Amino acid sequence: MAKDKYVAYVGTYTHENSLGIHVYDVDTQTGVFTERSVAEINNPSYLTVSHDGQTLYSIADEGVASFSIDENGDLSNKELATKNKDFHNLLIQLRRFKSYFKRSR
Repeated sequence: MAKDKYVAYVGTYTHENSLGIHVYDVDTQTGVFTERSVAEINNPSYLTVSHDGQTLYSIADEGVASFSIDENGDLSNKELATKNKDFHNLLIQLRRFKSYFKRSR
């Protein structure tokens, strides 16, 4: 039987050993999560993946962060929109994403 491959993203409050968004491989046969990498960002919360599966968004202490989701599920190319003009533009994009998500269900 072919093994399904999944990736899990877990946001954590950052302190000591916790650095941000942890990326795990998920073994659906055993239920085991194996940590693969960490995307460093301060106190990520409210993680969501774009409808096309290409971008992961997170609220962070500094504003809203976006990461490219690589083909293997790793996160790269962090961009941060702080509470200024960039932040406002990103909120507009997130509202569009949210309305698309509601329509596509």
